[in-house]
Amino acid sequence: MEIKKDNNIIITGKDICKIVGTIAGISFLFWLGKALFLDYTNLPILIGSALCTLILFWYAQRK
Repeated sequence: MEIKKDNNIIITGKDICKIVGTIAGISFLFWLGKALFLDYTNLPILIGSALCTLILFWYAQRK
């Protein structure tokens, strides 16, 4: 996927994967901090955000 303007590529799928992976990583750090410091463990969200982060960065590196 590419967004073009005047035959110049502005945004690619790789950029989108990196941005969304970074947001998922921040979410993972938030839930990890809550689990460590506030003793509030929501394991499905913690594991899900970690897996989303890893999959998105892996996919961005692969393309």
